[in-house]
Amino acid sequence: RRLLQTDLDKMAAELFTATKNLQQAVTIINEIPVEKFSRLIVRILATLHTQTPPFTPDEQERLEGGLGLNSAQVTLLLDTTAFFYETAIYNHLNVKNFTSNLNALQLQATHSDVLAKAWATKAADLIEKFRDRTMFPTVLARSDWRLSVQLAQDTRTHQRLPNAVFDLVTATGPEAKHILVEFTREELVKFYEKLEIVQSQLDQLG
Repeated sequence: RRLLQTDLDKMAAELFTATKNLQQAVTIINEIPVEKFSRLIVRILATLHTQTPPFTPDEQERLEGGLGLNSAQVTLLLDTTAFFYETAIYNHLNVKNFTSNLNALQLQATHSDVLAKAWATKAADLIEKFRDRTMFPTVLARSDWRLSVQLAQDTRTHQRLPNAVFDLVTATGPEAKHILVEFTREELVKFYEKLEIVQSQLDQLG
């Protein structure tokens, strides 16, 4: 029994892969005053199960100024913090293993402590809410894409603006819905970076 528990603890302590994005996020987190980071965690956990952003665009802009970060850095901060808790939820981590995973990423002890304390308080409620959310999931049935080029509004510049349009067909049970999403090059790069985080999470769950 002791050997089995040791093996389980070792597996639970290897959930986070230190990708480039994750390392950048850890650096950002470590530089944030712990009091401000604690308040961020409260907002993130309040909306985590709803899949809605914890901050409105106006609030996030003020957050950038308050933390001295740019938009991409704040997005990475929020996404990574949510990723920590989503991983803990899907793996039903106890506080000890959650803290071990965070410490392995070189998070400062003060910051990993506030993450762990919030998990100790909210774990049972979050796990239950995520269980309810996944009973009738919306799935991606198929996808298609095309490229297009638009002219800038200022016709004097003759600037061409390339973009990509994705047609995402989602299904909830027998019902299907088309969602058209248009990306500029910069938006597509940000989306790709988020997909890297998702891929890392899927690899760890597998």
